[in-house]
Amino acid sequence: MKIAIASDHAGVALKTEICNMLLDLGHEVKDFGTYSAEARVDYPDMAFLTAESVAAHKYDRGVLICGTGIGMMLAANKVQGIRAALCHDQFTALLSRRHNDSNIIVLGARVTGMDVAKEMVKAWLVEPFEGGRHSIRLQKITSYEQKPNTMLNADAKGHITVDENQATSHAKVWAGGDIVLGAATVILAMGEGRKAAAAINEYLAK
Repeated sequence: MKIAIASDHAGVALKTEICNMLLDLGHEVKDFGTYSAEARVDYPDMAFLTAESVAAHKYDRGVLICGTGIGMMLAANKVQGIRAALCHDQFTALLSRRHNDSNIIVLGARVTGMDVAKEMVKAWLVEPFEGGRHSIRLQKITSYEQKPNTMLNADAKGHITVDENQATSHAKVWAGGDIVLGAATVILAMGEGRKAAAAINEYLAK
């Protein structure tokens, strides 16, 4: 099996052990880093590298490690097609495969012992997905991932319009919230659809 692996500085020691174990088991391993516990790195960068390679089917599975595993899990699951599961023991690792068809296992180096982590990964790699009712549930997640944002729409010139009916129900969420449009993050401090669209368009025109 082809496996991609990465960690931040907090997970380097555990990553090294997991890499060696995977190689001993006969797997092909791509280590995306980081390679030193002394130099701090941002876990999203490592998570995106690994998750995108798995989503693109360059690798069959992925392993991500940070201090608690929480940050890596959050980042990896932003990549479409990724089902990253933060696991704490062999039971959660097995169920993440059996019921959730996880394609990335996430470990917390500061909260999981070395031997436990290694056994988790070994069990996770060989556990099959059950399918059946679980496939139906996963398909709902996949469909939602692919669903366009119906609240914001852009015309041919890139101007943003807002569905007023949906915007009204989301006013409290929008107030003080962030909406990411491409590379720009627009801070909205109002709850009215037309004003929100105007603010976005004005920002994008700068």
